[in-house]
Amino acid sequence: MKRAIHSIVFACLMALPSFSRAAEDPMNRLVTRSGVTLRTDERLFTLYAAFNALGYDEAPIARDRPFTARRFSLIRQKVRANFRLAPDSIQRFEALFERAPLSIEAYVRCALSLDSAFADSTHACDEALAELPGLLEKVRAPALYAEVAAEARELLRPLLPKLDTAIGSRSEQSALIVLFNALDGQRTIVIDQRELLALGDFEGEALVAEIVRHIERAAEGREKMNQRQSVERTPLRGPP
Repeated sequence: MKRAIHSIVFACLMALPSFSRAAEDPMNRLVTRSGVTLRTDERLFTLYAAFNALGYDEAPIARDRPFTARRFSLIRQKVRANFRLAPDSIQRFEALFERAPLSIEAYVRCALSLDSAFADSTHACDEALAELPGLLEKVRAPALYAEVAAEARELLRPLLPKLDTAIGSRSEQSALIVLFNALDGQRTIVIDQRELLALGDFEGEALVAEIVRHIERAAEGREKMNQRQSVERTPLRGPP
């Protein structure tokens, strides 16, 4: 009987999609008419769920007296109440943080490298974070992530027409991907000029404005680069 139960549990675990396949799930993304993709990501969810379980509380300040209180989104409150790390996982994360006191951006890039579509030099794991992918696989909570992803889609869906209106004719940004993560504060991490990670507690119009600001900054950067390349290609003329 025990062997049968173990076989059933093993089969269920084997049926769970990998991080990579979960990221490719079309249910996890919304696409505007202008081509901008809004999506959640289980790798970022797992990373930040672990951060929150280990004491990470970066968030907008709700009040500062008589003591500082942070304002967490409803999604973040739910995750903080339901995501738990086993003692051995806590020890491994704490040991990793001691060995690799790197920026959050470095941890994000490493988490994204779990998907072959993102595993390039821009998103590669720092050598000091070699243990992180295995840790994230170990502490995954796919059922909780599925609930959070569904709630996030309902929050993001009304923003699609607002984004199209705000973006206007900037069709060159059709490859832009926005990874939405409600488990952080109001932080935006730009991984490259084609992909924006809007990490955190941006709400409604604030998220739209943040995306448009990125598009404008990226367009300015491309224009400056084109100008430099034009100058470099211009042949120098000697005296007549």
